[in-house]
Amino acid sequence: MAVFWKLLLLALFVAAAAVNLIGNYRNNRRMAAAAKPLLMPLLVGLSFAAGTPDLLVVTGLACGFLGDVLLLWQEKKFCFMGGLLAFLAGHVCYCIAICRQIGGYTAWGWIAAMLILLSVATAAYFSLQAKVPGDMKLPVIVYLLALVALSFMSANLLVWKPTIISFVLLFGSLSFFASDYILARGKFDRETPHHQFWVMLTYIAAQSAIGAWALFR
Repeated sequence: MAVFWKLLLLALFVAAAAVNLIGNYRNNRRMAAAAKPLLMPLLVGLSFAAGTPDLLVVTGLACGFLGDVLLLWQEKKFCFMGGLLAFLAGHVCYCIAICRQIGGYTAWGWIAAMLILLSVATAAYFSLQAKVPGDMKLPVIVYLLALVALSFMSANLLVWKPTIISFVLLFGSLSFFASDYILARGKFDRETPHHQFWVMLTYIAAQSAIGAWALFR
């Protein structure tokens, strides 16, 4: 019975993701919006069906659900800021969950990861900062630092515990960075072709990878 529920929830998640991505690729907003709020609850359900879940990761996924819903109306500043705060809270949960798995730090790994990530974040910010409204600059910087922290923790875990699932986690963290950069570029600068499709493809990959890490680490 447990296997049945796992397979059912996994199939529903894949179906919801496919509907959302197809809707976004075709610029069918109703189709994409109908599937988007289902994604994180299905991942949470899959986490519980698979065994004892990491409650911090589950909380992060729940924050993702709240952010997903709010960003359906991202053209409204209140909803955009609310979504930003929800995802920020989720990143904090993920960072704490990852920290608990790191047994120590290596100086070279710490320095290399921080320099690389800060360089990428700085480049990302300056590519957008001229377009970001003045009252949004600080929230954007804080959110960028949260993304850097998430990727930094993931990179350190990979150095400390070099396993396939640790690599999957780092892939998820970097995918989150990519997703949010594409989202910000579309909001503050200009949208690329199939903009929302690429936002959601990298976002779904990110949340799926982090959820998989919590289950199989």
